Parts: sequence; structure tokens; C-alpha cells
Amino acid sequence: MKSALTITLKNADRMSIGSLSELEQLVPEGMAGEALAYGQGEGQLRIGETVWGFYLVDAGNRSFALEEGVLSFEEAAAIATGIIHRARFLWGSHIESEVRGCHHDDITMRLIS
Repeated sequence: MKSALTITLKNADRMSIGSLSELEQLVPEGMAGEALAYGQGEGQLRIGETVWGFYLVDAGNRSFALEEGVLSFEEAAAIATGIIHRARFLWGSHIESEVRGCHHDDITMRLIS
């Protein structure tokens, strides 16, 4: 199943996540969250009332995909911005990002920061 919302971090080859506690560092500041699972470079995070999968896409690229929950546009933008800011704070401002999502009427939106 394709996620309705995906955050891709590019040039993220310096991202080193090896445990639940390291994955949990990506929970945006000021938001409730916790790492739920981690193994072989991938895992799951709960942020608020949502669950996000964390995946290795290919060399240098990582992604977060919304797996459970429903968000308003504003909530989605806040979580995406928070994850991107945390990744850049922890591993460098060179990390590029792309956020893709589908609105309920299947109009695709694309946000690039």
C-alpha cells in the first residue's frame, strides 16, 4: 500500500540510526512521540496520534511514510517540518527534503523545502 504522505530526506548518508533511542531523536520538538520499533536500519515512530515508518530508500536517501492516522494539512506540515528540522539539526543542513502527499480527492500536492 502506498502511503498518503511521504517525507524523503536526500543526501542523508550521514544519518546514523542504530537504536530505538536514536530513532526517537527525530520526534519533532514539542510533540509527543516515541520510537515503537527498530531493526536493520528501519523502524516506526509514533508522533501524536499517528504512526510513521522510517525506511532506507537507497544510498543516501531515507523516508518517513505515514502508516496510521489522519492529519489535517496543517498537522501534516508541522510534523514534516519538525522531522526535517530534527534531521538537519542532528546530521547537517546539507540534507534536502521532499514531502509528497495526496489530498482526499486524489489531487497530489508536492512541498519541497
